[in-house]
Amino acid sequence: MKIKVQRNKLNDAIDRCLKAVSKKPIIPSTGNILFTQEAEFLGLSSTDTNMSVRQLVSAEILVPLEEFHSVSVSAAVLSGIISGLTKDYVELDMQENSVKVSADGTNISMPVIPGAEFPSLPGPHEKLFELDEDRIDELNALAIPFCAPDTDARGQLRGIRIRRKAGKIEFMTCDGFRYSYLFSENNGEEFDINIPARAFRELKGLGNVEVWTNEGKNQLVFKGGNGTLASTVLQTQGFFELPNYLRPIFDEKAHTRIVFGPNMLVGPVKLAALVSNEVNHQVELDFTPGSEFVSISAEDSGKGSGVVESKCEIAGQPATVAFNSDLLVQTLDALKNRTIVMELDEQMSKMPQFTVQGKAGFVHGLSPLNRKKETK
Repeated sequence: MKIKVQRNKLNDAIDRCLKAVSKKPIIPSTGNILFTQEAEFLGLSSTDTNMSVRQLVSAEILVPLEEFHSVSVSAAVLSGIISGLTKDYVELDMQENSVKVSADGTNISMPVIPGAEFPSLPGPHEKLFELDEDRIDELNALAIPFCAPDTDARGQLRGIRIRRKAGKIEFMTCDGFRYSYLFSENNGEEFDINIPARAFRELKGLGNVEVWTNEGKNQLVFKGGNGTLASTVLQTQGFFELPNYLRPIFDEKAHTRIVFGPNMLVGPVKLAALVSNEVNHQVELDFTPGSEFVSISAEDSGKGSGVVESKCEIAGQPATVAFNSDLLVQTLDALKNRTIVMELDEQMSKMPQFTVQGKAGFVHGLSPLNRKKETK
């Protein structure tokens, strides 16, 4: 079968498929991209057995075949060829034993692996809920940065836990020191799932998405636009019960509320951190109601000491809190370009809480440090 496709659309589909290609494939075909014919579309699929991607690209069939047998080719070689071309259109001549790419006077043939040797991809079985594009973008910006890294031994913290319970849907991420929590009213059958952050990031660009379980209920299938993504799920057991960490309604007789303009705090924290100690990188923030500034201090017997001020609005009671500067900067970076509201109390009865103005229902927390100055 010979087809003609737009190079930029084919390149975009290949780039998305590369996210699910095995870097060191044990099964040879998991290092490949599978070609299938889907009516007037060319289907491209990839899988590393933990995550699968399927994309559709509009195609013009130049030379049809009575029966097209799906084949797969090296993802790395295919990507290199297509990204190196400059013409608007590319021709693919797909035969049982080879795939030839033609454009710009270039003709390159690649060996294939029969599609029968490509792992079967999970299909949708039971629909759970829907995620609109704006919510996906919002969660990728404000929740996914609070997941534990993919190398973390606590597998359940590497994902975003989504739970529908008692008439509301909750989105939760946590790395053991920081958390992000979002809820909204949502009725329907209850469920509790944990999606790997790696997979959730790849939902960006799929548009509005339907979330399904596969027949074995051990994978999730995300259907959106002209693309589908599937992923294994993580355990929910051992995930922190984040609603227990939320602060009560603000009481100015017992609590402190501080409002920082966009990006007003991160620079001063980085500056003070230059003289923080090497053990826990502690910076201390001191808030005095009526003052227009927070004092950020740090000290180390070898580096020195310093105090940096940052403009803010303070209400409620006086308070002082210490944080690991690296974790505080990571939290502020995730909330950058936004007005941030911090709430805490002197006794630290609950974890200090950060919210973003204009993002109702979104709450972020960061564990404080014990306020112990280094002894010289």
